[in-house]
Amino acid sequence: MKEQDFSLDELFADYKPDLGSNEAYMAALNKRLDDIELVRKYSEARIQRYRMAVLVAFVVGLVFGCIGFFLILTMPTNVPLFTFNINLPLFTLLNENSRFVTLTAISLFMGIATLKTVGWFMVRTQEIKIQKTMNGSGEKVD
Repeated sequence: MKEQDFSLDELFADYKPDLGSNEAYMAALNKRLDDIELVRKYSEARIQRYRMAVLVAFVVGLVFGCIGFFLILTMPTNVPLFTFNINLPLFTLLNENSRFVTLTAISLFMGIATLKTVGWFMVRTQEIKIQKTMNGSGEKVD
């Protein structure tokens, strides 16, 4: 054990790293900490935008869903919204429940369209913010 310790001491005896100046080290450290803070702020802003997008999509979907339910359920009940002139059990079931099938299809379409629209809006506003933080040459402004 002592022979191994002695060889390690010999190995590290000649190792004398250049520590450089404290000012250069502190400047590099501060720059790295600033970069980390920038990434943290960007991540928090992105999470906040996603939460806002989900909230807006939920509210818009809820409002349009209520309007859709109201419109479809106030239509005359003795006239189906669509019919298939086929006497198979599946098509008969669809004919009898045409209001709810239509309502489900419209709700799915509205949900997907709302999410896509809100997502596009959030991406576009992020692109505008990124362009504002860039100077004319496309490099990031420190």
